[in-house]
Amino acid sequence: MARKSNVSNDAEVTVERSFPVNPVDAPALGDAIEALGRVDGVLAAEPLGQRSGVLLTYDVRRLNAAQVLEQLRALGVRPAGGLWQRWRMSWATMVDRNIRDNAAHHPACCSKPPRGQARASGAINISEQRNTT
Repeated sequence: MARKSNVSNDAEVTVERSFPVNPVDAPALGDAIEALGRVDGVLAAEPLGQRSGVLLTYDVRRLNAAQVLEQLRALGVRPAGGLWQRWRMSWATMVDRNIRDNAAHHPACCSKPPRGQARASGAINISEQRNTT
């Protein structure tokens, strides 16, 4: 049951992750997947195999792995909670945050300092130096 959203599909900020869940009956998982598909930032939501989890494609500018886990819990579906899964979801949350931060970063160009940094660091423009002498 894939759902497409009107959210921009930028490849650099779109991730696809699997979220394993504890065993749950098929109708409850289907309802949770349908509800997740309506969450802002979710581009596609579908079941991951037979009652084993959810496969989500989402925009990290609007959503991250930790928020998806919160949504699953709120919908009555318990995410898999073993040590490996907790570590994996923590790692995914960190990666989502890094992707979002990198997408928002606007680097300086041509070895120029960022705006406002030249005056703040005490640098003096050569033309200003000539006028003062």
